[in-house]
Amino acid sequence: MALSISAFGDECVFTRAAFDVGSGTTRMKVALVNVCNNKILKVFLKQEIPVKYKEYLARKNSKLLGNDIQEVGFRAFRKLKNLANKFTPKDFVGVATSALRQAANGTEYTQQVLDRLGIKIDIINQKKEAELGYFGALAQGMSGHRLDDIVVWDIGGGSMQISSMSPSKTLKVYKGHLASISFKNWLIKNAKGMDSGTISTPNPLSLPEIMKGVAQAKKTAEQEVPYLLRRKTKKKRSLIIGIGSIHNYSVLKRFKKVKKEYNALELRKVISDMAGKTDAEIGGNYAATDYSNLGLILGFMQGLGIKKIQVRNIDMTDGVLIDSSL
Repeated sequence: MALSISAFGDECVFTRAAFDVGSGTTRMKVALVNVCNNKILKVFLKQEIPVKYKEYLARKNSKLLGNDIQEVGFRAFRKLKNLANKFTPKDFVGVATSALRQAANGTEYTQQVLDRLGIKIDIINQKKEAELGYFGALAQGMSGHRLDDIVVWDIGGGSMQISSMSPSKTLKVYKGHLASISFKNWLIKNAKGMDSGTISTPNPLSLPEIMKGVAQAKKTAEQEVPYLLRRKTKKKRSLIIGIGSIHNYSVLKRFKKVKKEYNALELRKVISDMAGKTDAEIGGNYAATDYSNLGLILGFMQGLGIKKIQVRNIDMTDGVLIDSSL
């Protein structure tokens, strides 16, 4: 490590605190990185705090982040930065995605984060979001697989990205808007017949109700995902990599497996077993979406012909850590 640092100097190798400001969660990862070689050398700290920006905008039926949710966000940033300070990061940088893209005052809010806390947050488009996830996944290594056969699938609170390298060596991206929170709200309205502006959870969902959502997700996948990606997801040799918290936590925590992968049959059984559970029975900070997330994933797996997903514990912070442009 000492040789690496002396060879590249502070311009390449340093400690960075990276933030992923998602629609429902703000994540931070502190690591020693080499941005010249796109390598995460050592992770010192990983933390996350729920900040439900997307829920706020939906509940208020507004395009503006109010002072109340902004203060929740500031407190989360301050707490995370205080935890990071003991590792003396050279910089505090991050990206914000769907909810802050949607908010009319999102840029004003991120400027306040910079002015008040010294954390630089860029609001990125879905293409950049997909790139960070894709190259963050590749940074972990893809031994035994051709680049053309790798598909990276990231689901967030407000958006979904499926990405793979095309034959012309450009990244092909599906930029979806049916994601964790929007799918949950679809179920509240269409499966439960209630108002998602006043009702925050679809649970308990009966099996017919959740399967109605699965059918909708399947239809969306069949109609919206580009042909190149649909062709790849159906190939036996393709490696489908699930990244982000929904694959890692909403799904994997339901399986008592050492190997981090799951298939459609296993997912269908879990959905059946969890039918009818309340938020309290599901438990956790994300009970309102944990069960509906399973239906969203199963529907897309059916629509895209995906048999198995390999899960990697990667989120947007991994891409931010190694991105020299930030």
